[in-house]
Amino acid sequence: MTTTWEDARGILAEREAQYSTLPVKVAEIRIEPGRLCAGDVAIGLGQEGLERICQEVKAPFAYLDRLPGDRQADLLQYHLRRGDLQGDKAEFVIRQQELVGIERRSLHRLSSTDVLDAIADGGGSSSLLVHRFQFFQNSFQLDLLSEAHDAEVAAGDIVQAGLRVTHSFVGEDATSLEAFVLRLVCSNGLIHRECVSRGTARTRRLPASRPDAHALQMEQVRRLTADILRSLRAKLDTLKSLDREPVEFEHLMRRWLERSRLSTRSLWPLIEAAWRQEGGRSMAYDAMNALTRVATHAEDLDFRTRRALSSLAGILAFRQIHFCPRCFSILNS
Repeated sequence: MTTTWEDARGILAEREAQYSTLPVKVAEIRIEPGRLCAGDVAIGLGQEGLERICQEVKAPFAYLDRLPGDRQADLLQYHLRRGDLQGDKAEFVIRQQELVGIERRSLHRLSSTDVLDAIADGGGSSSLLVHRFQFFQNSFQLDLLSEAHDAEVAAGDIVQAGLRVTHSFVGEDATSLEAFVLRLVCSNGLIHRECVSRGTARTRRLPASRPDAHALQMEQVRRLTADILRSLRAKLDTLKSLDREPVEFEHLMRRWLERSRLSTRSLWPLIEAAWRQEGGRSMAYDAMNALTRVATHAEDLDFRTRRALSSLAGILAFRQIHFCPRCFSILNS
């Protein structure tokens, strides 16, 4: 899917408008089977909301999720009476009349349209095309491609670079910006983010009490956008060299899966099959494409594993630019 910046902003604004917040006093919260009440207001408490409440009060969600509704309600009410929900006030995030999140009122949160505006200010609107949206429970992933950054790695095998943005509508995770490379011949994608030692690609939420919190967080996104755009040409030049770099494929893949704490037993057969589909050459470029093919095409894998494989492909591809012990730990963050 390709769309204009204006349409993308409209899509995000429409999705964001589905969320509302309900500030409540913790002492007034009542948990009933299937719903949460505060004063005369009641909102649905489905599996997603139950998991979020459990996270906040440090209750075992896997256990509570198996209990009957009245037992769930009693146990959660016990945690609330005990004071396990921090603070005397809470701000519940609601979508379609159900609890989906708990806002941290002490931290400032950028809206999704704020993030897109900051990327545009950082140089994105003039050099990036909106390539694809993906919406998850309460977040989105946006792939942006740069017309000015493409390269022919092998004969007829063209890749195009850009930016991948991940943002939570309810502020559960920091906004993430990463270099994104798309292989046009097969729509495989890899991502690469710099580790903390070189400047993190995640924004840092600031205290809401700071009068300049909004401006500073917008500047973080603008700066990260500009930094990633400047890095794209070097990344494409590095990709070209992979087609001339021999590797011992099976040894490399098994060792890197183990270091990434990914399941070798379940993933190796998929990666080997993908490698053979890519031609089965013992070159670093084919190894990278095997990882991205599985990440893109193996729809039975969960999102986190597929994302980790895309990141692993980025580490493999750009290890000559930067490689340190933190690179693998980033996959599990």
